[in-house]
Amino acid sequence: MSKRIMSIFVAWALIYAVVHAVEAIRTYGPAGPLKIVYWAVHGLDLAALGSVALEGTKIHLWFLTALAIATLISGALLSRGMGRAPLVLSIALFVIGLAGGAYADTPIGFHSRFDFRNGPFFSLIMFATGYALQRRSDDLPSAWIGLAIALAGFTMQLFEVLWLRRQWGTNMSHDYVVGTYFLGLGVTLIALSNARLLRLPALASIGPLVLGIYACHFLYVDLLRPIDDVRHGEALWDVSYVAVVFMLSLLTTLGLARLSVTKRLVS
Repeated sequence: MSKRIMSIFVAWALIYAVVHAVEAIRTYGPAGPLKIVYWAVHGLDLAALGSVALEGTKIHLWFLTALAIATLISGALLSRGMGRAPLVLSIALFVIGLAGGAYADTPIGFHSRFDFRNGPFFSLIMFATGYALQRRSDDLPSAWIGLAIALAGFTMQLFEVLWLRRQWGTNMSHDYVVGTYFLGLGVTLIALSNARLLRLPALASIGPLVLGIYACHFLYVDLLRPIDDVRHGEALWDVSYVAVVFMLSLLTTLGLARLSVTKRLVS
């Protein structure tokens, strides 16, 4: 599974590299791609280079490497009969990620140029929790309990970043805090509940293509960015931007999935 996920990562990293190269040549001339690479890595320490490597050529691709690493670690531990090890290890990594990320300005934190959203620091706890839930799939809470946990997690996340801002002046923009875990847990429980309102065959049919939709969506985020620069803040456009990007990404993924040559790029 990790190999399959990484093949999608490598493929889209190459695709975005080509897109960047074409734009760099148009902007800076024939040497443009070399300039972009130099500017991207010049002055970075080992930690920052690690983040760049895990993100590939487009920042959102971090999700694919994080998922692949979480899968690989979990598989290695579970294959050796260490059933609880992924969850225990994931909690330790999650705490380290918090200390080096959202809580870096607090007395328990530390600053690093490595982005702890990357790698297993955030992904492993989600993956390990999903595995634990799968093992007790016949005894899961209702969708309403999942919704309550998700709302509690969202509220906790909001108050957490406000508290960090007020106490230590921390930037409110973070990839994850403690509340993020409970938000994710709640949404997962909603999905696993198989509630009647969620039984949408058309939506379920695109499940296997989720990674492809995610990987390609930034093509359209960038394509529509000039319009967003002008109309950002207009409620109708802000909603339409998301919807149009999703639909274009879905259509692209469906098209690639129909061809045997490109199917592995999206699933």
